[in-house]
Amino acid sequence: MRINFYSNYNNIYFCSKNNSDNNTHHQTTACNTKTECIPFDKLGFYTSLISKKPVLDDDTFQIRMWGYLPENTERKDNKDRWNRQMLDLTYKISDMISENKDFDIILKSVEDGINIINGFDYGKRDLDDRRYYPLEDEISRGIEYWDSYDKKLNGTDNGILIPKPNKKYKDANVCRIIDKYSWQKRIYYGRNPQKPYYNLELAKKEYEKLKSIKQPKLRDINRTCATIQWLIAQESPYCHGNDSIANILTKSIYHSYGINPGQIKRGHSLDFEAFYRDLSDYIEIYPTLLEKLNPPSA
Repeated sequence: MRINFYSNYNNIYFCSKNNSDNNTHHQTTACNTKTECIPFDKLGFYTSLISKKPVLDDDTFQIRMWGYLPENTERKDNKDRWNRQMLDLTYKISDMISENKDFDIILKSVEDGINIINGFDYGKRDLDDRRYYPLEDEISRGIEYWDSYDKKLNGTDNGILIPKPNKKYKDANVCRIIDKYSWQKRIYYGRNPQKPYYNLELAKKEYEKLKSIKQPKLRDINRTCATIQWLIAQESPYCHGNDSIANILTKSIYHSYGINPGQIKRGHSLDFEAFYRDLSDYIEIYPTLLEKLNPPSA
């Protein structure tokens, strides 16, 4: 298999296997240098020479849970296209992080990118504090977590599970899982009209703390990525695309430090995992949810 390879400084983009086909929507106008066609198995080597960053796996953003996997050829083609666009956006954001761009600019670029990829109201901020995710029946995403949610809810006095932040972010907005009826549970997002988008401010604080460390260790990067992922999941401040935005941010942070975290492990989701875990617990288990975390090369 051979694919064409484009580079613009240390941005890595990909085009289709055949430039003459119709599936060229993921080529970018930002690319201004075209190299010769190179073997796919050599791509990582050449990428390292140019960018000193790893090539992320094609399925980095593929979630292997019920309701996420493609069910037919048409959906699979769409999902592959979506994966490619998500990777292109990650490379772009990774470069912005490496260039020490302001967090607000980075976040806006992620929001806009997710909206372009998915359309509709993806990446659009939402203040409605009544929004919730229903856990109603076997058609709901996240059914793999029902048993874990039930165990936690059974340990509460009132059928309401509220994850706890840590001391550093003790005033973070948090979600609630409510066992409203025997046949229905709901995840109410942690939105607070008195503190709108507050967790995004805390995510910025955590990000800037990491950037202030001259040579962060892997545990520092893991802690920051886990914290940002948890904060965004708890508040879920977007109409749609909360998990995608958190994933792009965290994968871009890893990539900017030369780390390929790999795909989320089968049967797991980073947001459904965050909904029922305290932040300290989530930080501890977070690296185990990703298939191949590797330290930056020396």
